Amino acid sequence: MRSDVQVGTCLSGGLDSSATSALAAGQYRAASGQSFTGIHAKSTEIRSDESKYAKFVAKHAGINLAIVEPSTDDFVNTIDEVVYTQEEPFGGPSMFMGWHVFQEAKRNNCRVMLNGQGGDEVLLGYERYYPAMLKSLSSIRFAREAWMQAKNSKLGFLELLKYYAYFTNPSIRIKRLKSRSHILPIIRDSHSFEYVERSVESYKSIETLQKFEICTLQLPHLLRYEDRNSMRHSIETRLPFLDYRLVETAVSLPMNYKIRDGWSKYVLREAVTEVLPKEIVWRRDKLGFEAPEGVWLTAYEEKMKDEIRRSRILGEIADRGAIVNSFQSLSFKERWAYFNLAVWERIYGVTWD
Repeated sequence: MRSDVQVGTCLSGGLDSSATSALAAGQYRAASGQSFTGIHAKSTEIRSDESKYAKFVAKHAGINLAIVEPSTDDFVNTIDEVVYTQEEPFGGPSMFMGWHVFQEAKRNNCRVMLNGQGGDEVLLGYERYYPAMLKSLSSIRFAREAWMQAKNSKLGFLELLKYYAYFTNPSIRIKRLKSRSHILPIIRDSHSFEYVERSVESYKSIETLQKFEICTLQLPHLLRYEDRNSMRHSIETRLPFLDYRLVETAVSLPMNYKIRDGWSKYVLREAVTEVLPKEIVWRRDKLGFEAPEGVWLTAYEEKMKDEIRRSRILGEIADRGAIVNSFQSLSFKERWAYFNLAVWERIYGVTWD
Protein backbone atom coordinates (compact mmCIF):
# COMPACT_ATOMS: atom_id res chain seq x y z
CA MET A 1 0.00 0.00 0.00
CA ARG A 2 3.00 2.32 0.33
CA SER A 3 3.05 4.75 -2.57
CA ASP A 4 3.44 8.40 -3.55
CA VAL A 5 0.57 8.03 -6.02
CA GLN A 6 -3.00 6.72 -5.81
CA VAL A 7 -3.36 2.97 -5.21
CA GLY A 8 -6.32 0.99 -6.54
CA THR A 9 -7.27 -2.64 -7.05
CA CYS A 10 -8.37 -5.05 -9.76
CA LEU A 11 -11.69 -6.48 -8.54
CA SER A 12 -13.07 -9.43 -10.48
CA GLY A 13 -15.44 -10.61 -7.75
CA GLY A 14 -13.58 -13.83 -7.04
CA LEU A 15 -12.12 -14.83 -3.70
CA ASP A 16 -8.52 -13.69 -4.27
CA SER A 17 -9.23 -10.23 -5.65
CA SER A 18 -12.09 -9.71 -3.19
CA ALA A 19 -9.92 -10.59 -0.18
CA THR A 20 -7.13 -8.33 -1.40
CA SER A 21 -9.52 -5.47 -2.17
CA ALA A 22 -11.48 -5.63 1.09
CA LEU A 23 -8.38 -5.77 3.29
CA ALA A 24 -6.68 -2.97 1.36
CA ALA A 25 -9.83 -0.81 1.42
CA GLY A 26 -9.95 -0.97 5.20
CA GLN A 27 -6.30 0.05 5.54
CA TYR A 28 -6.65 2.79 2.92
CA ARG A 29 -9.71 4.28 4.65
CA ALA A 30 -8.01 4.17 8.07
CA ALA A 31 -4.89 5.90 6.76
CA SER A 32 -6.44 8.49 4.45
CA GLY A 33 -10.09 8.75 5.39
CA GLN A 34 -10.97 8.12 1.75
CA SER A 35 -12.63 5.30 -0.17
CA PHE A 36 -10.50 2.85 -2.13
CA THR A 37 -10.93 2.51 -5.91
CA GLY A 38 -11.60 -0.82 -7.60
CA ILE A 39 -11.69 -1.55 -11.35
CA HIS A 40 -13.85 -4.31 -12.83
CA ALA A 41 -14.10 -5.53 -16.43
CA LYS A 42 -17.68 -6.55 -17.17
CA SER A 43 -18.45 -9.15 -19.83
CA THR A 44 -21.26 -8.43 -22.27
CA GLU A 45 -22.22 -12.12 -22.12
CA ILE A 46 -24.55 -13.15 -19.29
CA ARG A 47 -22.69 -16.45 -18.92
CA SER A 48 -19.40 -14.75 -18.06
CA ASP A 49 -20.70 -11.57 -16.43
CA GLU A 50 -19.43 -11.43 -12.83
CA SER A 51 -20.13 -7.75 -12.20
CA LYS A 52 -22.79 -8.52 -9.58
CA TYR A 53 -20.13 -10.12 -7.36
CA ALA A 54 -17.75 -7.19 -7.82
CA LYS A 55 -20.57 -4.77 -6.92
CA PHE A 56 -21.44 -6.88 -3.88
CA VAL A 57 -17.85 -6.77 -2.58
CA ALA A 58 -17.52 -3.06 -3.38
CA LYS A 59 -20.65 -2.21 -1.39
CA HIS A 60 -19.60 -4.44 1.51
CA ALA A 61 -16.08 -2.98 1.72
CA GLY A 62 -16.89 0.63 0.83
CA ILE A 63 -14.97 0.58 -2.45
CA ASN A 64 -15.57 3.05 -5.27
CA LEU A 65 -16.07 0.66 -8.17
CA ALA A 66 -15.36 1.69 -11.76
CA ILE A 67 -16.75 -0.76 -14.30
CA VAL A 68 -15.51 -0.97 -17.87
CA GLU A 69 -17.47 -3.06 -20.38
CA PRO A 70 -15.35 -3.70 -23.50
CA SER A 71 -17.52 -3.95 -26.61
CA THR A 72 -16.91 -5.94 -29.78
CA ASP A 73 -15.61 -2.75 -31.38
CA ASP A 74 -13.23 -2.23 -28.45
CA PHE A 75 -11.94 -5.76 -29.00
CA VAL A 76 -11.53 -5.33 -32.76
CA ASN A 77 -9.88 -1.93 -32.45
CA THR A 78 -7.28 -3.14 -29.96
CA ILE A 79 -6.34 -6.52 -31.44
CA ASP A 80 -3.13 -5.31 -33.06
CA GLU A 81 -2.21 -3.15 -30.07
CA VAL A 82 -2.62 -5.96 -27.51
CA VAL A 83 -0.81 -8.54 -29.66
CA TYR A 84 1.99 -6.03 -30.19
CA THR A 85 2.19 -5.37 -26.45
CA GLN A 86 2.43 -9.05 -25.55
CA GLU A 87 5.08 -9.73 -28.24
CA GLU A 88 4.16 -13.39 -28.55
CA PRO A 89 0.95 -15.40 -29.05
CA PHE A 90 -1.24 -15.88 -25.98
CA GLY A 91 -4.06 -18.17 -24.92
CA GLY A 92 -7.31 -16.27 -25.39
CA PRO A 93 -9.31 -13.03 -25.62
CA SER A 94 -9.50 -12.67 -21.83
CA MET A 95 -6.18 -10.86 -22.20
CA PHE A 96 -8.21 -7.93 -23.52
CA MET A 97 -10.21 -7.70 -20.30
CA GLY A 98 -7.01 -7.14 -18.34
CA TRP A 99 -5.90 -4.61 -20.93
CA HIS A 100 -9.07 -2.56 -20.46
CA VAL A 101 -8.85 -2.81 -16.65
CA PHE A 102 -5.45 -1.12 -16.71
CA GLN A 103 -6.60 1.39 -19.30
CA GLU A 104 -9.47 2.32 -16.97
CA ALA A 105 -7.08 2.46 -14.02
CA LYS A 106 -5.02 5.04 -15.87
CA ARG A 107 -8.16 7.09 -16.56
CA ASN A 108 -8.92 6.96 -12.83
CA ASN A 109 -5.37 8.03 -12.01
CA CYS A 110 -4.62 4.78 -10.15
CA ARG A 111 -0.95 4.38 -10.99
CA VAL A 112 -0.48 1.43 -8.62
CA MET A 113 -2.91 -1.49 -8.77
CA LEU A 114 -3.21 -4.42 -6.39
CA ASN A 115 -4.15 -7.77 -7.89
CA GLY A 116 -5.10 -11.21 -6.57
CA GLN A 117 -2.82 -12.96 -9.06
CA GLY A 118 -1.06 -15.97 -7.57
CA GLY A 119 -3.71 -17.01 -5.07
CA ASP A 120 -4.81 -19.96 -7.17
CA GLU A 121 -1.27 -21.29 -7.52
CA VAL A 122 -0.10 -20.89 -3.92
CA LEU A 123 -3.36 -22.05 -2.30
CA LEU A 124 -4.64 -24.52 -4.92
CA GLY A 125 -7.61 -22.79 -6.49
CA TYR A 126 -7.89 -24.65 -9.80
CA GLU A 127 -9.99 -27.80 -10.13
CA ARG A 128 -7.17 -29.39 -12.13
CA TYR A 129 -5.21 -29.58 -8.87
CA TYR A 130 -7.70 -32.05 -7.39
CA PRO A 131 -6.16 -35.12 -9.11
CA ALA A 132 -2.83 -34.55 -7.35
CA MET A 133 -4.59 -34.75 -4.01
CA LEU A 134 -6.65 -37.78 -5.00
CA LYS A 135 -3.51 -39.68 -6.08
CA SER A 136 -2.19 -39.55 -2.53
CA LEU A 137 -5.30 -41.11 -0.94
CA SER A 138 -6.36 -44.65 -0.19
CA SER A 139 -9.30 -46.09 -2.14
CA ILE A 140 -11.84 -45.30 0.60
CA ARG A 141 -10.59 -41.77 1.15
CA PHE A 142 -10.33 -41.30 -2.63
CA ALA A 143 -14.04 -42.04 -3.08
CA ARG A 144 -15.10 -39.74 -0.25
CA GLU A 145 -12.87 -36.85 -1.28
CA ALA A 146 -13.85 -37.17 -4.95
CA TRP A 147 -17.51 -37.00 -3.94
CA MET A 148 -16.89 -33.88 -1.83
CA GLN A 149 -14.87 -32.24 -4.59
CA ALA A 150 -17.74 -32.77 -7.00
CA LYS A 151 -20.13 -31.36 -4.41
CA ASN A 152 -18.14 -28.25 -3.50
CA SER A 153 -16.65 -27.26 -6.85
CA LYS A 154 -18.02 -26.50 -10.29
CA LEU A 155 -17.18 -30.03 -11.49
CA GLY A 156 -19.67 -32.88 -11.60
CA PHE A 157 -18.53 -36.30 -10.35
CA LEU A 158 -18.06 -37.74 -13.85
CA GLU A 159 -16.21 -34.62 -14.97
CA LEU A 160 -13.94 -34.90 -11.96
CA LEU A 161 -13.04 -38.47 -12.87
CA LYS A 162 -12.27 -37.31 -16.40
CA TYR A 163 -9.98 -34.65 -14.94
CA TYR A 164 -8.19 -37.34 -12.94
CA ALA A 165 -7.67 -39.54 -15.99
CA TYR A 166 -6.57 -36.65 -18.17
CA PHE A 167 -4.13 -34.85 -15.88
CA THR A 168 -2.43 -37.99 -14.56
CA ASN A 169 -2.01 -39.82 -17.87
CA PRO A 170 0.42 -38.40 -20.46
CA SER A 171 -0.79 -40.63 -23.32
CA ILE A 172 -4.37 -39.37 -22.96
CA ARG A 173 -3.24 -35.75 -22.86
CA ILE A 174 -0.97 -36.11 -25.87
CA LYS A 175 -3.60 -37.98 -27.89
CA ARG A 176 -6.16 -35.26 -27.15
CA LEU A 177 -3.75 -32.49 -28.12
CA LYS A 178 -2.98 -34.20 -31.41
CA SER A 179 -6.62 -34.88 -32.24
CA ARG A 180 -7.57 -31.23 -31.77
CA SER A 181 -4.89 -29.92 -34.08
CA HIS A 182 -4.69 -29.19 -37.81
CA ILE A 183 -0.91 -29.15 -37.53
CA LEU A 184 0.68 -31.21 -40.33
CA PRO A 185 1.54 -34.77 -39.22
CA ILE A 186 5.23 -34.34 -40.06
CA ILE A 187 5.40 -31.40 -37.63
CA ARG A 188 3.04 -32.81 -35.01
CA ASP A 189 4.56 -36.29 -34.81
CA SER A 190 8.12 -34.99 -34.53
CA HIS A 191 7.27 -33.05 -31.38
CA SER A 192 8.41 -34.63 -28.11
CA PHE A 193 5.58 -33.30 -25.87
CA GLU A 194 8.15 -33.37 -23.10
CA TYR A 195 6.38 -30.53 -21.30
CA VAL A 196 3.23 -32.68 -21.02
CA GLU A 197 5.21 -35.52 -19.48
CA ARG A 198 6.82 -33.10 -17.01
CA SER A 199 3.41 -31.75 -16.10
CA VAL A 200 2.01 -35.24 -15.45
CA GLU A 201 5.09 -36.16 -13.42
CA SER A 202 4.47 -33.14 -11.18
CA TYR A 203 1.14 -34.65 -10.11
CA LYS A 204 2.93 -37.21 -7.94
CA SER A 205 2.38 -34.88 -4.95
CA ILE A 206 0.70 -31.57 -4.15
CA GLU A 207 4.00 -29.93 -3.22
CA THR A 208 5.71 -31.05 -6.43
CA LEU A 209 2.77 -29.79 -8.47
CA GLN A 210 2.75 -26.43 -6.73
CA LYS A 211 6.45 -25.85 -7.26
CA PHE A 212 6.11 -26.78 -10.94
CA GLU A 213 3.11 -24.50 -11.42
CA ILE A 214 4.67 -21.57 -9.56
CA CYS A 215 8.16 -21.79 -11.03
CA THR A 216 7.71 -23.31 -14.48
CA LEU A 217 4.33 -23.95 -16.06
CA GLN A 218 1.55 -21.62 -14.96
CA LEU A 219 2.57 -18.54 -13.04
CA PRO A 220 5.52 -17.22 -15.09
CA HIS A 221 3.47 -16.56 -18.23
CA LEU A 222 0.52 -15.15 -16.25
CA LEU A 223 2.85 -12.65 -14.59
CA ARG A 224 4.37 -11.78 -17.93
CA TYR A 225 0.95 -11.11 -19.45
CA GLU A 226 -0.08 -8.87 -16.59
CA ASP A 227 3.22 -7.02 -16.52
CA ARG A 228 3.01 -6.13 -20.20
CA ASN A 229 -0.63 -5.09 -20.07
CA SER A 230 -0.09 -2.92 -17.00
CA MET A 231 3.18 -1.31 -18.04
CA ARG A 232 1.74 -0.47 -21.46
CA HIS A 233 -0.47 1.93 -19.50
CA SER A 234 2.31 2.97 -17.09
CA ILE A 235 0.66 1.08 -14.22
CA GLU A 236 2.61 -0.74 -11.52
CA THR A 237 0.90 -3.90 -10.27
CA ARG A 238 1.51 -5.41 -6.85
CA LEU A 239 0.62 -8.99 -5.95
CA PRO A 240 0.17 -9.64 -2.21
CA PHE A 241 -0.33 -13.38 -2.71
CA LEU A 242 3.19 -13.62 -4.13
CA ASP A 243 4.97 -12.10 -1.18
CA TYR A 244 7.73 -14.66 -0.68
CA ARG A 245 6.78 -15.26 2.96
CA LEU A 246 3.21 -16.10 2.00
CA VAL A 247 4.36 -18.37 -0.84
CA GLU A 248 6.79 -20.26 1.41
CA THR A 249 4.13 -20.69 4.07
CA ALA A 250 1.39 -21.73 1.64
CA VAL A 251 3.49 -24.34 -0.15
CA SER A 252 4.61 -25.87 3.16
CA LEU A 253 1.08 -26.12 4.61
CA PRO A 254 -0.45 -29.60 4.97
CA MET A 255 -2.60 -30.61 2.03
CA ASN A 256 -5.89 -30.43 3.91
CA TYR A 257 -5.31 -26.75 4.68
CA LYS A 258 -5.45 -26.07 0.95
CA ILE A 259 -8.14 -28.53 -0.16
CA ARG A 260 -10.62 -29.82 2.40
CA ASP A 261 -13.94 -31.55 1.80
CA GLY A 262 -13.66 -30.47 -1.83
CA TRP A 263 -13.21 -26.77 -1.01
CA SER A 264 -10.22 -25.24 -2.76
CA LYS A 265 -8.14 -22.57 -0.97
CA TYR A 266 -9.72 -23.70 2.29
CA VAL A 267 -7.37 -21.84 4.65
CA LEU A 268 -7.99 -18.57 2.79
CA ARG A 269 -11.75 -19.02 2.91
CA GLU A 270 -11.56 -19.51 6.68
CA ALA A 271 -9.20 -16.57 7.10
CA VAL A 272 -11.51 -14.05 5.41
CA THR A 273 -14.81 -15.31 6.82
CA GLU A 274 -15.16 -12.13 8.91
CA VAL A 275 -13.90 -9.88 6.10
CA LEU A 276 -16.14 -10.86 3.17
CA PRO A 277 -19.77 -11.93 2.71
CA LYS A 278 -20.25 -15.69 2.78
CA GLU A 279 -21.60 -15.52 -0.80
CA ILE A 280 -18.08 -14.54 -1.90
CA VAL A 281 -16.11 -16.67 0.59
CA TRP A 282 -17.86 -19.90 -0.40
CA ARG A 283 -18.28 -19.31 -4.12
CA ARG A 284 -17.74 -22.35 -6.35
CA ASP A 285 -18.22 -20.82 -9.83
CA LYS A 286 -15.35 -18.35 -10.18
CA LEU A 287 -14.48 -17.38 -13.76
CA GLY A 288 -12.03 -14.46 -13.60
CA PHE A 289 -11.94 -11.52 -15.99
CA GLU A 290 -13.40 -13.76 -18.67
CA ALA A 291 -14.07 -12.20 -22.07
CA PRO A 292 -17.31 -12.61 -24.03
CA GLU A 293 -15.33 -14.63 -26.56
CA GLY A 294 -18.42 -16.13 -28.20
CA VAL A 295 -19.72 -12.67 -29.11
CA TRP A 296 -16.37 -11.22 -30.09
CA LEU A 297 -15.01 -14.09 -32.16
CA THR A 298 -18.29 -14.80 -33.92
CA ALA A 299 -18.64 -11.15 -34.96
CA TYR A 300 -15.06 -11.09 -36.27
CA GLU A 301 -15.11 -14.55 -37.86
CA GLU A 302 -14.62 -13.61 -41.51
CA LYS A 303 -11.69 -11.30 -40.76
CA MET A 304 -10.13 -14.06 -38.66
CA LYS A 305 -10.38 -16.48 -41.58
CA ASP A 306 -8.76 -13.93 -43.90
CA GLU A 307 -5.87 -13.47 -41.48
CA ILE A 308 -5.38 -17.24 -41.26
CA ARG A 309 -5.43 -17.62 -45.05
CA ARG A 310 -2.62 -15.06 -45.35
CA SER A 311 -0.38 -16.63 -42.72
CA ARG A 312 2.78 -18.08 -44.25
CA ILE A 313 3.74 -19.78 -40.98
CA LEU A 314 0.41 -21.59 -40.78
CA GLY A 315 0.90 -22.56 -44.41
CA GLU A 316 4.15 -24.27 -43.47
CA ILE A 317 3.04 -26.05 -40.31
CA ALA A 318 -0.71 -26.61 -40.72
CA ASP A 319 -3.51 -27.20 -43.21
CA ARG A 320 -4.88 -23.66 -43.58
CA GLY A 321 -7.72 -24.81 -45.82
CA ALA A 322 -8.89 -27.36 -43.26
CA ILE A 323 -8.72 -24.76 -40.50
CA VAL A 324 -10.86 -22.29 -42.44
CA ASN A 325 -13.32 -24.92 -43.75
CA SER A 326 -13.92 -26.38 -40.30
CA PHE A 327 -13.77 -23.04 -38.48
CA GLN A 328 -17.23 -23.18 -36.93
CA SER A 329 -16.62 -26.67 -35.55
CA LEU A 330 -13.48 -25.51 -33.74
CA SER A 331 -13.64 -24.37 -30.14
CA PHE A 332 -13.20 -20.65 -29.53
CA LYS A 333 -9.83 -21.45 -27.96
CA GLU A 334 -8.67 -23.17 -31.15
CA ARG A 335 -9.99 -20.40 -33.39
CA TRP A 336 -8.15 -17.83 -31.33
CA ALA A 337 -4.90 -19.83 -31.33
CA TYR A 338 -4.65 -19.94 -35.14
CA PHE A 339 -5.79 -16.35 -35.57
CA ASN A 340 -3.49 -15.02 -32.86
CA LEU A 341 -0.48 -16.70 -34.46
CA ALA A 342 -1.35 -15.15 -37.82
CA VAL A 343 -1.77 -11.64 -36.35
CA TRP A 344 1.48 -11.92 -34.39
CA GLU A 345 3.28 -13.04 -37.57
CA ARG A 346 1.96 -10.01 -39.49
CA ILE A 347 2.68 -7.43 -36.80
CA TYR A 348 6.25 -8.58 -36.19
CA GLY A 349 7.07 -9.56 -39.77
CA VAL A 350 7.94 -13.08 -38.66
CA THR A 351 9.26 -15.34 -41.43
CA TRP A 352 9.56 -19.10 -41.78
CA ASP A 353 13.04 -20.35 -42.73
